[in-house]
Amino acid sequence: MEVISTNYTTGKKEGGATVTVYEGSNKISSTSTAGNGATVLTLNAGKMYKVEVSKAGKVTRFVMVDTKAVNDELIQGSAQLKGAVSISLFDDNPNVDFSYVTQNQITTFYYDGKTPELVYKPDEAAKMKTQIEKLLKNADADAKAAEANYNAAIKAGDAFYAQKKYNEAIAEYEKASMAKPKEPYPATKIAEIEAILKAESAGNEAKKQAEADYQNLITAGNTLRDQKKYVEAKAKYQEALLKKQEQYPKDEIVKCDAAIANAAKDAESKKVYDAAMTAGNNFFTQKSWLAAKDKYKEALKAIPNDPAATAKMAEIDGKLNAQKAEQAKKDEYEKLVTDADALMTAEKYTEAKAKYNEALKIISGSQYPTDKIKECDAKITAGDALKAKQVQIDKLIAEGTTAFTANQLPAAKGKFQEVLKLDAENAIAKTKIAEIDAKIADEKANADKIASAKALVVEGDALAKTAKHTEALAKYNAAQAIYNDPAVQPKIDASNAALKASQDAAAKKASFD
Repeated sequence: MEVISTNYTTGKKEGGATVTVYEGSNKISSTSTAGNGATVLTLNAGKMYKVEVSKAGKVTRFVMVDTKAVNDELIQGSAQLKGAVSISLFDDNPNVDFSYVTQNQITTFYYDGKTPELVYKPDEAAKMKTQIEKLLKNADADAKAAEANYNAAIKAGDAFYAQKKYNEAIAEYEKASMAKPKEPYPATKIAEIEAILKAESAGNEAKKQAEADYQNLITAGNTLRDQKKYVEAKAKYQEALLKKQEQYPKDEIVKCDAAIANAAKDAESKKVYDAAMTAGNNFFTQKSWLAAKDKYKEALKAIPNDPAATAKMAEIDGKLNAQKAEQAKKDEYEKLVTDADALMTAEKYTEAKAKYNEALKIISGSQYPTDKIKECDAKITAGDALKAKQVQIDKLIAEGTTAFTANQLPAAKGKFQEVLKLDAENAIAKTKIAEIDAKIADEKANADKIASAKALVVEGDALAKTAKHTEALAKYNAAQAIYNDPAVQPKIDASNAALKASQDAAAKKASFD
């Protein structure tokens, strides 16, 4: 038998294809097609062979060759069996599911006993051709969609790139790469953008360092200024100006010069300041916040913007604000506990627990919310257990119903009895058990009818498997006439559908013929 491999798209001969012969699951032989796409196989009579053709980058295909019906009279004398099998291969596509093609024969070749020539089953060949054309058409549509998506993403990426919106551009170029992974342009643009971002980042780091140096000098100058070390402070501000020309250090240099010039004048102010600070500190120690604050104000009149006096003023304000904050904290705690108690009363235990936890964050270790959280946990656990029990009941009822529908009555009854162990008053389980008992009793009373009906159903099933749907329907209907079994109706429906499909196919074929 000659096997010829061709290219599905061009029709040209496909050399270098591997031709493998199987008998059942056993590999019998393997060879390759020549430059003309052909090779010759020797097959024994009386066998069913699978002849498979494969090649790298192509979708593997196969035909079945049946040599069982060889007529010895046809090959007497110089006569020989003849036959050529042509198998076309097309390119594989990782985005297309070709499993139908690889798992089903193109057609079956056989000898009809009338001629030494191989013949094939045209219906199988036509079905395979239709399926391949559909797959390749869909693959072409997918490729066009990928091209459109690629072009749209490249256009958007280029636009973002031109606007220096680099992160958005990268996102579009990545979309383009997903649409057409082999195209180099998106990867090139992404690498180009990453280089730009890296360079920008390096420049930004240098600017940040320069700014940090400037701020450190300003901070150092401010510290020295606040310590009244004006000469040293001025030097820091001057150094800061070498880093960056800003008005602030210029202004501070002027202030330092004025402070140096007025140092002598400040001596008297210092005496007033010291007296006020001493008095203020005494009142501060006694926690007489308002009296202390008045003295610190006097100190600031003597030496405006004095850091120590300003700090003390701020500290006193902090003390006064802390008193207010503590009261606000207590008020918030009480409100959270009140809200949580209301949620407990409404049996909203999860929300109540959250409120009690918020209260504990305000006043940690408080016993009342701690106890109430334990109570909430107990309520939540009890509710979860009840829900779990109901889930188990619902699952058993569903399984029992499924078994009942499949006429597995003992199994169904067992499921509903398990439900009653969990919920002794479950109405669904009680009703179903009564229904099952009644059906079992009915089956016992009609045992002979049921046995006869089941025998007919078994015969119908056997006929349905061999596509004899008219005879199968007759068996199913006869069974129903003896004993009506709901489980048989789906078989009747299936046979009717199969019979109609067969009739439609025959009518369609006749219209083509």
